[in-house]
Order: sequence, then structure tokens, then C-alpha cells
Amino acid sequence: MAHVGLTEAKAKKRGISYVTYSLPFKEVDRAHTDGETEGTAKVICDRKGRVLGATILGSRAGEMIHEWVLAMKAKVPIGQVSGTIHIYPTLSRINRKVAGRYYENVFQGTTGKVLKWLAKR
Repeated sequence: MAHVGLTEAKAKKRGISYVTYSLPFKEVDRAHTDGETEGTAKVICDRKGRVLGATILGSRAGEMIHEWVLAMKAKVPIGQVSGTIHIYPTLSRINRKVAGRYYENVFQGTTGKVLKWLAKR
């Protein structure tokens, strides 16, 4: 297990509005190749996508948490982590894939409807 920053409990206690994105290891090809599909990655962000904390449970978690440490220190939004090239196949692609969950929320609701409408024109 590896962790940096706030947990959900700490964010709640501080009254911080947050969004949580998570992804199980089984959704990463390298985890299947290595037979290590047990685990999950979770990232906590504010409403603007700023990374507040991250937890990785699973094989090599300590080697993968550094990307989230850097994102927090350099104030890199989660969307930019998603857009960063991650070598395939590696377990660290879980960071890119969990960051990609940010866009699932962005394209829902009114914003999603407007973008879909614009795309059809």
C-alpha cells in the first residue's frame, strides 16, 4: 500500500468538496500478465481536478505513487496526468486510466449535452 495527501475521511472532516476516482488493477493488462489483479488505485480531487490525495493498494504500489506525489507538489491537474504517455504494458498505466475517469464526469450533465450537441453540428 502507498498513500499521499488527503483521504476521503480527512477531506470530509475538513469540509472540502471532493470527487473520488478509482480503478481496480484487473482493468490493467499488465496486472493480468503478471497474475497480480488484486488491488485498486484511488485518487481524490477537488471539483476543479486538483489532486488532493491518492492511495494505491496492490503490487508495486510504492513504485507507482510517485506520479501522484509530483502531481500534488507541482499542482498538475488530474486531466493532465490522463494525457501523459504511460508505457504499455506496465502496471503504472493504472495511474493514467484512473485519471481518465475524470473525463467521464466532465462529459456528463449539461456540459456533456452541450458538447454532444456541438459535435452533431
